[in-house]
Amino acid sequence: AFLKEGDIVNLSGLDTSIDEAKKFELKTQAGKSALRMASNLRALRATLENAEETKDKEKWTAVETCISQAGSELAAYDEIRFAVERLTNQRSRDKVEEELATAIEEKHKSRVIELLEEAHKLEMDDKWYVKLYPVIKDAKSMLDVVKKHVDGLVASEAKRDQKALEKWIKESLSIGMAREFYPELPKAEDTLAQMIAAREALKHAHDTIFDDGGHDRIHKAIKTALDLAFEHAPELAAARRILKVLQIEEEVIEKLDKALDVGGFLGEGDVIDIKAIDKCFVDVKDIGGCRTNDGKDTEDRAKKIRQLRILISSTFGTKDKIKWREIEDHISGAGPILANHKEFQFAAKCVTDQKGRDGIKLKLIQAIEQRNQTDLTMWLKRAGELEMDTKYLSLYPEYTDAMGMLQTINGHVDGLRAAADAREEAKINMWLSKGQDLKLDPAIYAVIPDSEGVLRKMKDIRKDMRAKINDVFTATGGEELKKIVEETIEYNYAHVTEMPE
Repeated sequence: AFLKEGDIVNLSGLDTSIDEAKKFELKTQAGKSALRMASNLRALRATLENAEETKDKEKWTAVETCISQAGSELAAYDEIRFAVERLTNQRSRDKVEEELATAIEEKHKSRVIELLEEAHKLEMDDKWYVKLYPVIKDAKSMLDVVKKHVDGLVASEAKRDQKALEKWIKESLSIGMAREFYPELPKAEDTLAQMIAAREALKHAHDTIFDDGGHDRIHKAIKTALDLAFEHAPELAAARRILKVLQIEEEVIEKLDKALDVGGFLGEGDVIDIKAIDKCFVDVKDIGGCRTNDGKDTEDRAKKIRQLRILISSTFGTKDKIKWREIEDHISGAGPILANHKEFQFAAKCVTDQKGRDGIKLKLIQAIEQRNQTDLTMWLKRAGELEMDTKYLSLYPEYTDAMGMLQTINGHVDGLRAAADAREEAKINMWLSKGQDLKLDPAIYAVIPDSEGVLRKMKDIRKDMRAKINDVFTATGGEELKKIVEETIEYNYAHVTEMPE
């Protein structure tokens, strides 16, 4: 009987008994049953011996057929139970072999490990089975290969070794390692993608550091690389170096901004200073010039403010039209940002005031030439508002001339009016004569024609009074003389020469 592994099956004794039973031509049911059972056992022993130490599916199918044919009569036999166990194990080994092959092809590590454990229970890695199932060796070899790749992925990811990571990812995919079975692979791919993105971000931040937002951009890129533990990224060192350059520029620009707040000209008495600006320009030159937009704007603003201070220092307190025009052109060319700067606003006011003084000067000259009392009064008042009578008096002698002319005209007008009111003929003639010398326009000064009218009136009074004196003894002469005397007194001409007579 074949009851355990290693038993030697001997069919000769059973064959002899079966042959003898057949010769007797057994008639009883028990005899027939015994012969049938013996024949089935004989077949099972033969097929099981033939199938043992093989994985021939046909041979094991023959064993299965023999077990089936044995029926219930032999079900309790140890040989039958042993054969069923051997068949079941063989079927399990075949299944494990097939599934191992699939798992190996899929590089399904956990499934391979699970199947190897089952194979071990089925002794497929021991005894003679190991020769029948080379898949066991293949599976172990596959585990070694994928372990090598997983270890490579994990190690290169931990070190943030981009080249090694790219190599292990590529090789892992090439041998068929599936992402769903190896979480280390997508994790490594994600880390690699982050490393590449971090390097690209660092390079972009490096190349655009002097553009708007460059400071924040490079800080973010550096932080991303550090958070990724990618400290050895070649772009990181370059980013840190260029960031240092940016920080130096920012420090220089901050100093330049502060320098612009001192030494400006915002009123008389202010001391104009460009030394602080020039010192900062030396620092700007040392760093190769400003490269950020803010830095360039500040540098440009500083140059324009510096130039304005130079122009103001050489022009303020003068009436040099060329220099003042140069300041005006500089202000107009400074751009909208500096238009609201306090120094430029004050300079613009100075230009406007200077233009006003130059305009008033011409108006004063014209008023002097025209002997126009009203215009002289108006423009002298405007001149006073622009300090041409004090601070700028030495620059504008026209103010003194105009004031003198106005005083002369005022004196003449007052004198002529007083003489006319007093009916002083000699003084009226004197003031009229001076008025002609001053070239006073009677159309402008009504006192002139009025005074001339007074002279004519006085002359007519004297003539009329003389005639009335001569005719006093006529019938109406006395009344007429009395009337003219009264009119003359009323006219404020009681001192006329003929009055006493």
